[in-house]
Amino acid sequence: MSGFDDSSRAIKRVRANTAGDGHKTAPVTQQRHQVWKKSAPETHPAVRDLIQDALNAKRAEEARRVIDFDPKCKSVWREINITHSRLSESRQYDASMDVFNYVENSIESIVKQCGPFASAGTWYNGLPVLRKIGKTIAMGPNDVIGSEIRKEFGHMNPLDEGMLSILKATTLEELTAIWNDELYEKFKELDSLAQDYCLFPQLEKVFELLDEAADDDEDDDDDDESNGDESSEDGPDGGNIPGLISWSVQSAVSPNPL
Repeated sequence: MSGFDDSSRAIKRVRANTAGDGHKTAPVTQQRHQVWKKSAPETHPAVRDLIQDALNAKRAEEARRVIDFDPKCKSVWREINITHSRLSESRQYDASMDVFNYVENSIESIVKQCGPFASAGTWYNGLPVLRKIGKTIAMGPNDVIGSEIRKEFGHMNPLDEGMLSILKATTLEELTAIWNDELYEKFKELDSLAQDYCLFPQLEKVFELLDEAADDDEDDDDDDESNGDESSEDGPDGGNIPGLISWSVQSAVSPNPL
């Protein structure tokens, strides 16, 4: 009887060790797979070419697409000002976090679509819309929804940080065009409204970035003049970037009271 028990225990130990060994090798296999994914483009030219072709196709697709964010802007305005306006104060308070999440998700969606592969036309649309959303937040109603939204955005900075991330991906020429355009003054207007409620502290860095770009561009112009270079007739003029319409023209195409 004892011999049978010993053999049974031995079989169980073998099974346990087999299962244990299997579990131990899984992480190793995953780790090797991760290493292969990182090293494959370097050691296999065909893989590198496939990845580069996919990236080029993605860039070309995004470069051809210009996204209109105005519907999202209007939807945010309606959510803050209209949708919950007839609710009691207690129900507005209950709904306030859902409204904040809706606005935050809308902002993050715009910023994401204005990423590194986005066309200049897309982020040209995105920046004014983010400003309008910021103004909607700052000038929202004095009811519970409006107050709670301003309170939440006093702690969270997705809007101004989103603006900053978009601008950091642009060129000196594009930054200078914004500095020379009326959008810069509208950013200043938003900053003035925001200070009344301690909103959007990263706007200060937005202005620093734009002002530095304007100073650098002015220094480049001075260097060109000192070298006897004649200024080109092509390039930004009053906020125009080659191939794109100006901020003021865009505003005329899709008017918005904000």
